[in-house]
Amino acid sequence: MKPPLPGAFAPWTWSGMPPGAIIAFAGNLGTPVPDNASPPTPPAPAGPHVLQTVEAWGWMLCDGRPLDCCAYPELFAVLGYLHGGQNGSFKLPDLRGYFLRAADYGAGRAPDEKSRNASGGGTPGQPGSWQLDAYQQHEHDYLQAGKAGLAPGSGAGAVPGVTGTATTPAGDKDYRDAAETRPMNVYVHYLIKFAAGW
Repeated sequence: MKPPLPGAFAPWTWSGMPPGAIIAFAGNLGTPVPDNASPPTPPAPAGPHVLQTVEAWGWMLCDGRPLDCCAYPELFAVLGYLHGGQNGSFKLPDLRGYFLRAADYGAGRAPDEKSRNASGGGTPGQPGSWQLDAYQQHEHDYLQAGKAGLAPGSGAGAVPGVTGTATTPAGDKDYRDAAETRPMNVYVHYLIKFAAGW
């Protein structure tokens, strides 16, 4: 079921990566398309969503598509139903629009590990589990002003001086608002290796 390998790419070029390995790919998949277009869908062994350019090198886009277990036995042996599927069909991980995070496995760096959402046939804390964006809970402590205990008088000792202008100039601030909380980022395609020896 493997597509023919282009002559310029010898098998040893990709043989060091095991099935299931994921890479960030900064090139175009198939024919370049504008932002609002659908990815190209040339005929290829895994179905209409396959992008033949990268598949000729043994890689597929991590887009959650179902694959036949018998057609891709090496990848199925690694993934199983971790990302979903049943009855002879398993799914690729769907990493479109996600940042990746290493599984914690007891390191203590993911305090909400047990509450992650399981993907497909997996469990929270396993590869494939996911979380929505969130803010860390926090609070600020403030001191409540107490009674000064001053004798009646002018009040000069209890009231600080007042300036004639604002201490912080008013005006527009340099900030960005959006529909999500995010760090600065660059788009890439996450690809998964589907066969060994390529």
